[in-house]
Amino acid sequence: MKNVKVLGLITFLMLISISCKNFSTQSKESDNEITSYDSIEETNHWYEEKDGSWQRLKLVRTGAKIGFIYGNEEELFPCIFDSIVDVKSSSMLDGQWINSYFTHSYDNNRYAKVKQDGKWGLITMEGKVAIPCIYDEIYDFVYSEQFRFDGSPLIDFWDYEGKTAVVKKNEKLGLINTKGEVLADFIYEEFFIPDVRLFYANRVAAKKDGLWGFLNEKGKPITSFIYEAVGSRDLSSPQFISTFCGGMAIVKKGGKWGAIDTEGNEKVPFTYDYISLALR
Repeated sequence: MKNVKVLGLITFLMLISISCKNFSTQSKESDNEITSYDSIEETNHWYEEKDGSWQRLKLVRTGAKIGFIYGNEEELFPCIFDSIVDVKSSSMLDGQWINSYFTHSYDNNRYAKVKQDGKWGLITMEGKVAIPCIYDEIYDFVYSEQFRFDGSPLIDFWDYEGKTAVVKKNEKLGLINTKGEVLADFIYEEFFIPDVRLFYANRVAAKKDGLWGFLNEKGKPITSFIYEAVGSRDLSSPQFISTFCGGMAIVKKGGKWGAIDTEGNEKVPFTYDYISLALR
């Protein structure tokens, strides 16, 4: 009887050992599944570890999905995005160009434009969703005066002062701020975006029902939508376009050019075939 008890105890211990071993193996396999990716790509983005060292952020792919991980394979974003925009700022690593996906914006945050389920949004390098993926498009501001080594321009998704984004929803354009709040409803066909900057004198020109008007920095209309065209400080040189120069904007109404101030008051009557504001 004693031998039977001993044999039973030995058998019990062996079963526990086998069970623990299987559990350990399964855990390792599970861990491998978590950290296993179809591809891992070095990016042109650095982050600081707690020990003060700097590491590169990595873009990872699982199937057709994209995400980001740190150097220790901790996930910044899981592989949930369908595509991402290369913001055209890269460097060399081991003789190869490596891409940038996060911008350096005026608000000191870094954003990446990503698509999920057919809609665009913005994420940050801090792991936050700045703008949820609910928009048909997010406008790319191309800073043509800044170039990377291969000649491609830098891209940002916020206006020149880093406060406002132009987004499309249901085939119409609107404005949102860095908190994702809607400033201007989705009722516009076009925004006048001269020389990269969206706002001049805290005013932006927008087109609705085929005619132009002006909004303030809060997205509220400050003029009626009655203008056929928005001009520039020199109509013969489109590269120098700006909506307001010296507190006035050149606009066209009734087939003639005139000028208004930042409150929409007429300053130059609409009687001219051509107007050019002098540069100062």
